[in-house]
Amino acid sequence: MIFSSGPGPQSMAKPPSGLFLYVSTLAGLYAYWINPTNGALVGVTGSPFFSDVPGRILFADPAGNFLYATQAVPTVTGKEPTSIINSYKIDRSTGALSASSSTTVPQLRTTLSSDIYGQFLYATGAGTTTDPSHVYGYSVNPNTGALTPVYGSPFVMSDTQYAFALSAAYQYLYVATATNNGDIRSYQINYNSGWLYPPLGPYAAPSVPFSTQAMLADWLARYVWTVNNPTSNGQYSFSLFDLDGYTGALSGPYPDSAGTLPIQILTESNEANAVYAAGGSCGPVSCTPGEVSAWKLAGDGTPQLLNSLPMGSSNPVGIAVIRMHPE
Repeated sequence: MIFSSGPGPQSMAKPPSGLFLYVSTLAGLYAYWINPTNGALVGVTGSPFFSDVPGRILFADPAGNFLYATQAVPTVTGKEPTSIINSYKIDRSTGALSASSSTTVPQLRTTLSSDIYGQFLYATGAGTTTDPSHVYGYSVNPNTGALTPVYGSPFVMSDTQYAFALSAAYQYLYVATATNNGDIRSYQINYNSGWLYPPLGPYAAPSVPFSTQAMLADWLARYVWTVNNPTSNGQYSFSLFDLDGYTGALSGPYPDSAGTLPIQILTESNEANAVYAAGGSCGPVSCTPGEVSAWKLAGDGTPQLLNSLPMGSSNPVGIAVIRMHPE
């Protein structure tokens, strides 16, 4: 089934309830109710929301109370770029959104993540030639969604100007950067304060595409996966890292071929026994239809292909798993 998402889709997110799906577009935030019987999408009354404030990257907090959206602020000559993180309250009955807070942050925010309980929100993104990338940490007001910087924030990454992906696994936060053709840093989250301990790594992650969903940390804190840029002959692959649950350290990468099946963005099943991927490819003249694929996890975390299906889009911007019978 194919459903309209509005012009210029940027990102998508779903709360853990599995009842709603949100898509950021150039025309605002589109909200959908998910039919639990067949997965069909039904537009939420009032959607699209906030058409005058188009969001870019979306993140739904694990408690399902708030939706966060990054918004780039137009650059002013002579001033450093900034971004806004907007917080929207989710009506848990209808899926409607209402504005709750806005936080201005330095630099261009390209990705968001949180600890598993949603107490803290983390953001990172592009730095500048004179100012490296940082990880910004915020405590979340459980009533309003308002953000307050945690102790020690921002956490500087002095050797990189571009961090492009965040993914959390229980008490660990992983950051993918473009340094040295791609690497990953591992931070441990202090659950009392949200402070990040000095990172472990960096761990080499060569050829990871600059996508917010190109890295995925297993929520059971067993593995980290990345997708890799295709080779010159059109071959795609994963990289698997083993995750030490006691320290957050990574070992690997262990590459695994996906053949010609395009894989660019990743998400994990609710049962943590499968990974889903989506991707497409474009040549100098035209694009081929994208594909979405299901991969069962072997005992060592290696993805094993179950099946793949064509998509209507050649350039997917997000992928999410919906629980068909939410409780």
